[in-house]
Amino acid sequence: MQDIVDSLKRLLEERVRALVMDRGGDLAFKAFSDGVLKLSIEGSPGATIPIRKNISNLIRHYVPEVRDVEFVAGVEAGKVPVSSLPEAVQKILDEQINPAIDAHGGYIRLIEVTGDTVFIRFEGGCQGCAMAHVTLCQGVEVMIKDQVQGVVAVVDLTDHERGSNPYFKTRKT
Repeated sequence: MQDIVDSLKRLLEERVRALVMDRGGDLAFKAFSDGVLKLSIEGSPGATIPIRKNISNLIRHYVPEVRDVEFVAGVEAGKVPVSSLPEAVQKILDEQINPAIDAHGGYIRLIEVTGDTVFIRFEGGCQGCAMAHVTLCQGVEVMIKDQVQGVVAVVDLTDHERGSNPYFKTRKT
């Protein structure tokens, strides 16, 4: 078993982490048990989402004892230890998402949770950022839906036209 764990850690270091780091994130070995590898996601919220299948296939190719790969951001999916939906969403924003986008001078504010829908607003460098929609769809929404049972949609209420200092501008000035 220790040989498999050592092989996995070496594979992560030599081949996998660079794929995620190029996207502004990082991965760390968390656990391996019963053929399931758990990887901790760090940094950018959406860094692994578009390439999770590739990462999983790569790992299973080199270490056939791995039958499944789980990506865990902060706390384990579906197990956010809070008492209400808004509190669970706020916890993910505070602990995982906002620290990552703070590097771009931005943050996301929770406006409200109505039923199964979360309403947010991008602020700071995220307001008017050309990548805000991608951040929402491939990072923020996926993380919240993965970790908070019952959330079906995340809606951006931001007036992006009023952004005064976006991190990525939509056109040259």
